[in-house]
This record gives sequence, C-alpha cells and structure tokens, in this order.
Amino acid sequence: FEEAIQRFGPPTQCAEAGVTKACLWVHGSGGVSYVPMGRSFIPVPVEPSTLRLIFINGTLSTYEVRGDWE
Repeated sequence: FEEAIQRFGPPTQCAEAGVTKACLWVHGSGGVSYVPMGRSFIPVPVEPSTLRLIFINGTLSTYEVRGDWE
C-alpha cells in the first residue's frame, strides 16, 4: 500500500473492512469524444481513467485498470 501511495499519490477514495483495503485513483476528468455517424459527428461521454487496488494486510491482492492509465 505504501508503494502505491509513493507511485500514484493519495487515492481518490478508500474503504476498509478488517485487513482488506480497497482504494481508487482517478486520472483525468474524462470528457467527450466525437464519433462519426452519417454525415455528422455525435458526442460520446468518456469516463476518466481509474485504477482500483485491493490490499490484504498491506499487500496488493488484486487490481483493475480502466482507460488509459499512464
């Protein structure tokens, strides 16, 4: 967990239950992407990139990455 804090900074949010800690980091603010449809473009919402790390006793157990995480 301490290594994740050093690398990614403080998490956006964390939840704890016993020895398990789940933390979420959000990168960017998302936005809109324009997709061609016929002769025009339609706006499509884009979610911000997220990184969810789950720790058990301070050690990484599982992770999930969504979007373009740098």
